[in-house]
Amino acid sequence: MIIFAVNIFLFLIVLGVWLWMDTRKKSKQKDVVVDAEGSCKSYYRFFFWLFLRFLIYVLITFLLLTTMFVFYEEDDTEGSLSWLMFFAILGWYISIPIVLVYICSLVQSVWYRNYVNNIFLGLHCFNILQVLCIVGFAVVPQKECTPETMEVSYKANRQNIERLIKVTRCWLPDSTGFSVEYSKHGKLTDWGVSSKQQVNFKGDEIESKKEQERELQKIGLSIEKLDSVRLVLQKMGYRGLSVSRGGAISDYTEIVYGKTGNKEFNYRIYDKPLTDSLVYKLNRRYNLIVYNRYVVFSCVEDFDYDSPFPGKYAYLQKHTLSK
Repeated sequence: MIIFAVNIFLFLIVLGVWLWMDTRKKSKQKDVVVDAEGSCKSYYRFFFWLFLRFLIYVLITFLLLTTMFVFYEEDDTEGSLSWLMFFAILGWYISIPIVLVYICSLVQSVWYRNYVNNIFLGLHCFNILQVLCIVGFAVVPQKECTPETMEVSYKANRQNIERLIKVTRCWLPDSTGFSVEYSKHGKLTDWGVSSKQQVNFKGDEIESKKEQERELQKIGLSIEKLDSVRLVLQKMGYRGLSVSRGGAISDYTEIVYGKTGNKEFNYRIYDKPLTDSLVYKLNRRYNLIVYNRYVVFSCVEDFDYDSPFPGKYAYLQKHTLSK
């Protein structure tokens, strides 16, 4: 938004410079007789073309700024690109005249290198910087969400995961379950609670600290406790935590490992060991991988809760042979 505001400010400067230069030019040509009607039409055409160029430039800048923000906030490039493709399809018919006007404007700026066009070209330094930022965010290595990487990560963080689950469950009453999820930058993105108590927690942007504290205390939590959960999750590279109570199989805690596109990959850590029949039943589901009698790898998709876990059968075969 700062870049967007700077661009508007620079356009006003360009307009002011042009008016000042035009006034000086007129003062030197007092003795020259100019057709008033033709001069008025010329001014209207100039202002219309200047405004049109500015409008297109602002739209391009805003689009690049939005794109950069999406790439910065999203967890993976695939999700960002799918969002951009959806936006491009919706704005296809609008984008055609915009592209044509913009190309004509750039050609005119390159061909007629006067002060207005030079400033217009100079303003694109901001756009170039935005494009470089987008490319930088796009090529940053993304977190892999495969059974192998999840296994390695779980082994490395097993003690911290078990400690986090134990402490969190001690805070909550026996009949209460809750879930919390953060963005990769630590911003609260999702919140849920299952309790006999009515909890109206809406996050930092809506409620004051005092209201948040009062609501969280109903289920044994506090802002400090939530912040400690966030810090532990960020330290391990995970995104969220969900405590489920009263399940059909057993109580379990879910840790959000990561996201790819519309798919979310989680650890399910059960309180009680799974029986042989349950292990067989869970392994038959496309979106679950039973790692051991306490831990299950889960893959959940936004629109299809039976989406297959990528690389599941190759992993299970390799896991069985290693035993």
